[in-house]
Amino acid sequence: MPIYLYRVLKPGVPEEACPVIEYEHSWKETPKVDPATGYPLKKIYTAPNLSKGYSEEHTKQLLSDKNIEQHGFTKYVRDPIAQNYVRTAGKEGPGVFSVK
Repeated sequence: MPIYLYRVLKPGVPEEACPVIEYEHSWKETPKVDPATGYPLKKIYTAPNLSKGYSEEHTKQLLSDKNIEQHGFTKYVRDPIAQNYVRTAGKEGPGVFSVK
């Protein structure tokens, strides 16, 4: 379900100073009052957030050892048997270290 923004209209408080809340509901439903306080709500219209660029494969590519190293970062992976961390990407820092 989509998340909508609403301004809680408190009596005696300028509209710009009233708090903004997020409210998740169906597009068919339109709340009239804040369920927590009972004050009236005014819907805030915003641009929709469509995450078209996300894919699991793209995320794997961004977090690959090759990409991490190309951008100058170093990645360490914990070795559960030896109880230490081994460098898997990057050139800076020790090859292996342990935290005790």
